[in-house]
Amino acid sequence: MLRKIEIIVLFIVAILLTKISRKKAIRILEVVVEKSPDNDFLLHTLGHQYYKDENYKNAVVALEKSNSLSESFVEYLIIGDLYVRLGNWEAASRNYELGLQKCNDEGRRILRDEIDRAEKFLRNKFGK
Repeated sequence: MLRKIEIIVLFIVAILLTKISRKKAIRILEVVVEKSPDNDFLLHTLGHQYYKDENYKNAVVALEKSNSLSESFVEYLIIGDLYVRLGNWEAASRNYELGLQKCNDEGRRILRDEIDRAEKFLRNKFGK
């Protein structure tokens, strides 16, 4: 169940994203995360907005902290994808493997598909 602060933040972010801009939504999330630095939900939300803004380095930082507070195979998948986009195949592979260890059979199928997609992306982008 969402806590009151999480509901309020989601409401504000939704309004900002539809009415104003992602940059302003991110700034508000950064302030809220400063005040609640151990809230995995807020960190995940901030990381997701960084990702959508193509700020992959900050997305990794926020999502790794979120995942350290509340581990999720899906978070490992997202972090792996971010590392692929940053060209760090070793870190991507490590996160995909950790995700594989944490998920069920359906999750493993999804994760293996994501690994295949990431390998194709790397080959196309870096010729590896």
